[in-house]
Amino acid sequence: MLERHNKEKRRNDMQLEPNQEAPEMEELLYQLLWSQLQSLGLFREKRAILADLREQVGISTDYDRWLQTSIVLLGRKRYLYCQDGICSVLDQELTESTALWQRWDQHKERWMQNANLKARVVLVETMLRALPAILTGKLSATKTMFPKASMRLVEGIYQRNVIADYFNDVLAQLVVTYLQERLAYEEHARIRILEIGAGTGGTTSRVLQMMQPHQTSIAEYCYSDISAAFLRYGEQAYGKEYPYLTYRIFNVEKPLAAQGIELGGYDLVIAANVLHATSNIQRTVRNAKAALKKHGLLLLNEITGINLFSHLTFGLLEGWWAYEDPELRVPGCPALTAENWQVVLSS
Repeated sequence: MLERHNKEKRRNDMQLEPNQEAPEMEELLYQLLWSQLQSLGLFREKRAILADLREQVGISTDYDRWLQTSIVLLGRKRYLYCQDGICSVLDQELTESTALWQRWDQHKERWMQNANLKARVVLVETMLRALPAILTGKLSATKTMFPKASMRLVEGIYQRNVIADYFNDVLAQLVVTYLQERLAYEEHARIRILEIGAGTGGTTSRVLQMMQPHQTSIAEYCYSDISAAFLRYGEQAYGKEYPYLTYRIFNVEKPLAAQGIELGGYDLVIAANVLHATSNIQRTVRNAKAALKKHGLLLLNEITGINLFSHLTFGLLEGWWAYEDPELRVPGCPALTAENWQVVLSS
């Protein structure tokens, strides 16, 4: 199964072109981040003591690690240089935020015509404009990203763009290949699937579509998430068309049985961009595996590095910094490298 899938993936890889607009957008995002931090009173002087920065301008303790990572990222771009707890500001000119936002708006007109950028532009602008208020506790990052529990700002991040759709297709094709091979030798098998952290259903949607030729063999597709709001969204979006869907609140960091998740009960467990947002990745993976039947498959789609977009958006949410095992994570974010995923999955 994997050999055939890998051949297909190599063909698809050749068609996955990086977006030419991304470097231009990232450079402007760095400038806006620098400007927003300066608007709070940070980095206005030639030198700054790291230990004093947060308290000087009233940044919440919740954002200690976020601020530390921001300083590292800005250092790589030569905005400042930090050593032994002291930062030297290399670019001492105060940035005029109005002019920067005008430049953003000019580029935005073009970016919004690009289906692969539109959702990212809207989300990162929303969070970045609110950044000073979020860092000082005047606004909730969660409520800013999910206004009135709406998913509209994030749903386009996980589907309907070339990167998300590509990886959703890769995972969905693995599900289909499993079903084809399983049903070839067990014609009347009744397949149970658990998706952990289904969220807005970006992966779910593609899996359900591609499974349709085999839907009479699906006993259950459990759409699970830690948030009831996501379950309501999933039921409204997919429930009528796919009657085998079930919905359950599930925290993968906690024991399964107490949450109504059957140990050894599922043929497939799917987790797309969710397991990294947990405190202990080894415990998380053990719990995910515990839901599998003998010879079941755990299908993961995961980030493997740090990037500015994620830092300025999901990095402002509490769950991004939940991890307590930094030795396994990419510095400055909850992601694991591909090599560390191999270590964790095989341990």
